[in-house]
Amino acid sequence: MRDHFSILHKGDVTLCCVDFDRKAAVGNLRHSSLKEILSSDEVEKIVKGFRRLKLVHPYCRHCLGSRSFASLLFNPVPSITVLKALKPFFYMRTKLYR
Repeated sequence: MRDHFSILHKGDVTLCCVDFDRKAAVGNLRHSSLKEILSSDEVEKIVKGFRRLKLVHPYCRHCLGSRSFASLLFNPVPSITVLKALKPFFYMRTKLYR
């Protein structure tokens, strides 16, 4: 979460790069600095949840397939594990032009 987020055109900082509707917005750059937003209590709870393989934010629960209480207990584990495994690939540098 601290290194994979989006900033929308009106300054909203969201937790996810596919959140175009600001459903997971955690702050706005017009009101706070990026450092303040990413170190907020809300973001800290969400990050701790991901570390414990739990989805805290409702948008994350919906997106990663936890629509019921039973799936909330089981689905986040594989989803978060896959996200953690793919993290190095998000940071691979690809040359578009030679």
